Amino acid sequence: MSILKSLAITLFIIALLNFVALLIGEHLLGGDALNGHVANGHYFVGSHGGYAEVSAQAFAYSAWHERSVMITHPLAILAMFLAFGAGGAGRGEALGTSLVEDARNRR
Repeated sequence: MSILKSLAITLFIIALLNFVALLIGEHLLGGDALNGHVANGHYFVGSHGGYAEVSAQAFAYSAWHERSVMITHPLAILAMFLAFGAGGAGRGEALGTSLVEDARNRR
């Protein structure tokens, strides 16, 4: 497997784990900062039209984590496209097929 493909897969896994961590954090907080608001020194995270009050630190964490996902996801998509877009997946093959073939070729 090439270095580019290994890097792309690693970046994809990091982005996926970051997204899962975001979902867990949103569940535990009761929402997210981008859908929330600040009013009179009180911080609220929002989810589906409802709001939950959180600390300033939790609000800042939520906002930071959401922004990090907005960075890691496009990078992961770009990396996967660069690594696999011109390869097997670009010729109409499934991405998983290319990964299986790479694993077989290493044996």
